Amino acid sequence: MFPVDVGGVQVYAGDTVTLISARVLEDDGVTPTDLSGWSNWRAGWRVNVESEDALALAVSVVGEQVSVTASTVVSREIAGRRGVFDVEATDANGVVRTWFRGVTLSRLDVVR
Repeated sequence: MFPVDVGGVQVYAGDTVTLISARVLEDDGVTPTDLSGWSNWRAGWRVNVESEDALALAVSVVGEQVSVTASTVVSREIAGRRGVFDVEATDANGVVRTWFRGVTLSRLDVVR
């Protein structure tokens, strides 16, 4: 089930972009997943999985809702390049899980 592949997300340079805003549900597709035991939520973007440099993305978790945002600075940094991102968290036992993954399709903007 995890990670969930969120597919491709359009990113316009200089925009604040929500890459993910999703409710995490149990396998039945109805029951919200209890995320209270998970911490250290983090997300990063790279040109590809082998590249050294990663850009940090903002992660917000409220209840079962997980949101990941690229700031205006980050979206401008990735402008004109395709890339990959994922979202991880750690449980109380130190287990790390990748919850989401996806790709970005970046576009340069006209207004700068």
